[in-house]
Amino acid sequence: HGAQSWENTLLILAQHSVHVLPSLRESPGLASLEALLLGLNGVVAAARYCPIASYFEPWRAAGRVQVCDPLSVDSLRESVLKALQQVRPPALLAQADITCLPCVADDVRQWLSTKVMDL
Repeated sequence: HGAQSWENTLLILAQHSVHVLPSLRESPGLASLEALLLGLNGVVAAARYCPIASYFEPWRAAGRVQVCDPLSVDSLRESVLKALQQVRPPALLAQADITCLPCVADDVRQWLSTKVMDL
C-alpha cells in the first residue's frame, strides 16, 4: 500500500484478519497491540526472542495470538495458518471510532512504558 496516513493505515488493518510481526527484537510491538484492538488475530515471535508473556499471554490463551519461531519457515507458516483459522472477534473499537485510536495508542504507549520498566 506504500506510505499511508495514520487513519488510512488503521482502515487498511481493519480490512484484514491477521497481523504478523515475527520480529527478533520488536515485541510487544505497538503495531501488534493496535491490530489486536482492531480485532485482528496476531502472530508474534516466541519468548526466546521477545518478552511476550507480559503483553500477549491473555490473547494467546484466548487463541487470538499465535507464537512462532521467526527463524523457522515451518513455524511461521503453522502459526499464520492457525491465526487465519481463528474466528476474528469484533474489534474493541467500533469502525466509527477508528479515528480515535491515536488516543488509545497514547494510552497503550504509556502503559507499555511502565511495563518496560518492570522487565
